Amino acid sequence: MSIAKLDNPSILVVDDDRFQRTLAQRILTREGYDVRTASDGVRALQSILEGAPDIVLTDWNMPIMDGLELCRNIRENEVIPFVFVILITAEDATTDRLVEAFDAGVDDYLTKPLNERELLARLRSAQRTIKLQRELSKHSLQAHRANAEMEVANSALAKANNRLDLLATTDELTGLYNRREANQRLANAWSASKRFGEPLSCIMIDIDHFKSFNDTHGHLIGDLILKETASVLQRAVREYERAFRIGGEEFFVICPKTSEHEAAIAAERIRKMVSQNIVEHDSLSLSVTISLGVACNTLLLEDPDQLRQAADEALYAAKHAGRNRVCCAQDSPTPATPKDDTILTPPSETDARPLLSVLLVDSDPASAAKTRRLLENDGHTVCILPSNTPTADFATKHHPDVVVIDGGTNESTNVSFTRSFRSTPETHLLPLILLSARSDGSDVLAGIGAGADDFLTKPLNPSELALRVRTAQRRREELSASNSVRGEQTRVLGVISDLSRSLAAARGLDGIIEHTLASTAELLCSNSVAALRPANEGRALAIAGQLGVENANTATDDIPIAGSAIGRLFTGKEPFLITTGDEPATDFCDAERDLLCRRPSVAVALCGPGNIVGVLVVTATGSNRTISTLDLVYMDLIGNMAGAAIHDALSRQKTEDAQASIVIALATLAEYRDTDTGLHLDRVTQYSLLLAEQLRRESPYRELITDTLVSDLERAVPLHDIGKVAIPDHILLKPGKLTDEEFDIMKTHTTIGSRTIERLVQRSPGVSFLVAAQQIAHSHHEWFNGRGYPQGLSGQDIPLSARIATVADVYDAITTSRPYKEAMSHEKAAEIIYTSSGTHFDPHVVEAFNASEEAFRSLSLELADKIDEAPSPVPALPLEHGPR
Repeated sequence: MSIAKLDNPSILVVDDDRFQRTLAQRILTREGYDVRTASDGVRALQSILEGAPDIVLTDWNMPIMDGLELCRNIRENEVIPFVFVILITAEDATTDRLVEAFDAGVDDYLTKPLNERELLARLRSAQRTIKLQRELSKHSLQAHRANAEMEVANSALAKANNRLDLLATTDELTGLYNRREANQRLANAWSASKRFGEPLSCIMIDIDHFKSFNDTHGHLIGDLILKETASVLQRAVREYERAFRIGGEEFFVICPKTSEHEAAIAAERIRKMVSQNIVEHDSLSLSVTISLGVACNTLLLEDPDQLRQAADEALYAAKHAGRNRVCCAQDSPTPATPKDDTILTPPSETDARPLLSVLLVDSDPASAAKTRRLLENDGHTVCILPSNTPTADFATKHHPDVVVIDGGTNESTNVSFTRSFRSTPETHLLPLILLSARSDGSDVLAGIGAGADDFLTKPLNPSELALRVRTAQRRREELSASNSVRGEQTRVLGVISDLSRSLAAARGLDGIIEHTLASTAELLCSNSVAALRPANEGRALAIAGQLGVENANTATDDIPIAGSAIGRLFTGKEPFLITTGDEPATDFCDAERDLLCRRPSVAVALCGPGNIVGVLVVTATGSNRTISTLDLVYMDLIGNMAGAAIHDALSRQKTEDAQASIVIALATLAEYRDTDTGLHLDRVTQYSLLLAEQLRRESPYRELITDTLVSDLERAVPLHDIGKVAIPDHILLKPGKLTDEEFDIMKTHTTIGSRTIERLVQRSPGVSFLVAAQQIAHSHHEWFNGRGYPQGLSGQDIPLSARIATVADVYDAITTSRPYKEAMSHEKAAEIIYTSSGTHFDPHVVEAFNASEEAFRSLSLELADKIDEAPSPVPALPLEHGPR
């Protein structure tokens, strides 16, 4: 891989020796550099602040501010961008002095007297580093920009959703809640009142003579009256009450925990406040009045619709009584509050009524026979059991619809039988009606307290008995239906909740699509689901995942976005696509026919923040299965969830791709300096992955070897020798044993590499593979017994990733040729590794090597360096210093 040079590279030469400055300026100008000079560190720093060069070439020892202090000032000043600093030092500079220089931020160094070829070579290397640094900054900026755009998109989506929620529940003109929200709030309040046994009242309101206002003064004044009335209503209702505009000039107020008398007082307060409010517009002043109807659920009402109907009829009573007044439901005849017995007359034979199975519990044969005749006359089948029979067991076997219990004057009989039914799981939902012959009603109260649903007092009214039995059964059916609905809601909520957790945990597109398909199939009870994603450079849609799609082996053609029904959905031209399975095939292109034409199907868009990222297609299954409106709602919800997850995954993928390209670029820096290592990076990476997988199977470290760690190793190991870019060629490429001083310099590549990667970690916090790369670069020459470098770490103090990379690096160093040694055999490498277990290497990692030895041998042959010519003989040297 080649890195292009910088365009018009600029360099600042800093030296107090005028002759040296001039000489360097001439050489560099001749080579095409834009050269500036400075005689000391203070002038150099001033020049850099005025305009930073690409490279600073500075002498170490200078008056006022030396080269080391200049470098520290450059690194600590946030205004100054990245500048590559090369330090010129005396030939006798010690290792400690060089380490001090690199700690101060120096990137490279040269020794006096300067060698022109080496100077130009170091400058070319500096250009490559600068180029990579700028590419890194560019990719990092792109990643930050992408994250910022995603945050803006998410914020806009949240605002849009809030706006949609507001529009869906609010009346635009008055700002009050609308009819849809009123229905939902009333249903919730009704359920709460029934659950806790509390009263619930509502007030229906209508503006008097509103049509006359509109006809006389125009709709502008009509709208003003509506808004003024709504404003007064908002001020008049109490904190726990809610006001709604349900249509035209009609308003509605829900009053939880409020009796009809209390609601009537509240309604009168509202009426007075509205009548006292003067609506003014220009020179026009209008007085507005309202009529109000009040109803409470203490009436014999069975659902919230009847409560609203009762309030509506009370409102009409107020209208007929002269308007501008409050009327209560209990004062006006309504279907829910009969004023005569006509509603209780026995139904005619032509009436549609249920045929029920009634279990009658009665110890008195004469009483039981009479009650039985009454029930049978109403068309029910009756089974009589005496009081001393285990009725709950009998009911469990014969499944009656209703149970009627007559304990006579014995209070304990009613209570004991009621408790028996309610404590048995198979009968606890059966409707129970008590018959009482006691005048004080104490047995009824005790029975109701034990769980009975209703009661009748003797002597029995045939019509009332018939009505109570049918009503008890209907209530139980409604309860069962309600439980069924709640069960379905619980199921849906569970599936959606599981999908949300799965999407949050999934890291890739495949996982997201797999979870989406499975949840869609479960939610819609379908075994035929497919997800489509853009393909062919965005011109078509291809199946990205499928579950039970018929003819899946033939449905491999991409669906063109232009000219297809699904394409119109993908481009946002259609909100959804529904087919019945009977459409002519000509309505669809060939590629989408198998998906849409065979059975009823529905397709929705997978919507990410601001764009559509795919299409979800579900085919109905089962002989009578059709696509319902609820199915469409579920699919739309899943489409939004999956679309957002796919959008986030694509954004992460772009960021990870940018990071991976940076890793590859950085890893090749070392190859520019040490080309004889060939495929060393590939081999060491693959060896490390072999060891990690083996450790995950069998070792005390198996809990530590996660998928994330393996992925981090694959991208981090290639950076282990990045610090070698700072090692002089005469040391790095020396074809023989290094002197102790040379080896001290060679050892600095670990700290240099660690500091280089640390800067990347600081710029990209939270990127785990960069943290692993820093650990490996810094610690891959540490020994398990503490005799390694640079810190002399031992045992578990050495990061696990570095302990793995150490074995991989040494094995490759032994089995391949280097400038300072010949290649040794696999057997010799294995022998060295085994004998160094516990000293140089972690014993558990050596055990993993032993288990993977044949895989190492095969991999070393597969990735062996290609040798074009026979290598010149190089004497074998001992590895007392380990691999360089």
